[in-house]
Amino acid sequence: AMIMNSNPVFMLDSSTNSELKRKFLETELRSIPLVSAKGEIVNYRMIQEFLPLNRNKMAFLIMAGGFGVRMGKLTNNKPKPMLKVKNKPMLQHIVEMAVKEGFENIFISTHYLANQIHEYFGNGSAFGAKINYIYEEKPLGTGGSFAKIPIEEGPCLVTNADIISGVGYSKLVDFHNLHGGVATMAVKQHIIQHPFGVVKADGVELLEFEEKPIWKTNINAGIYVLDTCLKTLIKKNEVIDMPTLITRASQMYKSVKVFPL
Repeated sequence: AMIMNSNPVFMLDSSTNSELKRKFLETELRSIPLVSAKGEIVNYRMIQEFLPLNRNKMAFLIMAGGFGVRMGKLTNNKPKPMLKVKNKPMLQHIVEMAVKEGFENIFISTHYLANQIHEYFGNGSAFGAKINYIYEEKPLGTGGSFAKIPIEEGPCLVTNADIISGVGYSKLVDFHNLHGGVATMAVKQHIIQHPFGVVKADGVELLEFEEKPIWKTNINAGIYVLDTCLKTLIKKNEVIDMPTLITRASQMYKSVKVFPL
């Protein structure tokens, strides 16, 4: 009872949007759980849905400068983000999903076969977006691309150009703002099952026996929300990957959050 909230704020999952908005204004909470008639938590709503952020001004960076060497011959004459999935380039899927969620201020970092990307997307007007390009004369790594963003305040959503996810970019931004960190990393749970029973022993003495244990780990999904203050952690023209930048942010600010997909 010492650590339980005995009088929590919640709403029924049948509540209307007007009822939810009124509750947010009354409580000034950032999120409210929704419960079924049986009192079971079934969902949650966030204040940004009712008092939305101005996402059309927020920077949305897509990192599309890599060589795609692991794709073999497929990327000999075509940048990896321009490879097609369901008859359109992967990069187009990302741009369209971003625009659908209200992100219109899009930056694309390019290097390898950059002209193909520039010519296909142009200024972004055909896709309902404003697209600017960050062309790297030499590859600066995923963190180095972020340092070139001409935005000096607020959060920036950053995604690899080969990640098509149904996560909902807005949900990731809402999570980031709710938890107040300087960076949020989206992660995917990866499960490995050992094919054999594992025996732990001290010499000839049995300590523990576990039948085909399952190891659960979180892996980096390649989608982030970064506060632009993190640009100060990157030296001019420094080649730096995103994991290194995230590690620096964690060490400097002790405030990096993990968003489970």
